[in-house]
Amino acid sequence: MCWAHMIRKCREHRAMVPREKWSIVERDILTIQLSFGDHVFDKVTTLLLAKWRTDSDFAAFSDYFEKQWLNDLKFWYEGTALGVPSTNNGLESSWLYAGRLITIPMMCSFKTDLKTYICKHAVGIMMHFGFYVVSDSEKLDDLGKRRRRPKKATSALCR
Repeated sequence: MCWAHMIRKCREHRAMVPREKWSIVERDILTIQLSFGDHVFDKVTTLLLAKWRTDSDFAAFSDYFEKQWLNDLKFWYEGTALGVPSTNNGLESSWLYAGRLITIPMMCSFKTDLKTYICKHAVGIMMHFGFYVVSDSEKLDDLGKRRRRPKKATSALCR
């Protein structure tokens, strides 16, 4: 579930809360949306529901919020998919194409037998700082090798 759709649906149910108290609810939802991990999100939502249930004005909305957004559709906060846009509208899809051109990829392939690491760049950095030592020199053969154009490829303007 996209964050924009989630907050839009919550705003459709704002009649469950008195008008003067809706800003408190929305601020609380905006705060928990920024949770960066499952353990943080679970703890914060437990505390938030306890806070809302102390006030009888929030009782109906807290029941709706718990059933809909914590039990059924839980994965709408930032920490569920790090590095992925939190909305899926048209602007995000056009940004996705432009973002590929300027953003460093999160992972890349690593062919030699070190699949436990994310990519060859991470292994290179770990070797540079002394966190990883390669015992078998055969594993290093492909690591420093530069890839070039295929032999059959020629320049476009040459004949």
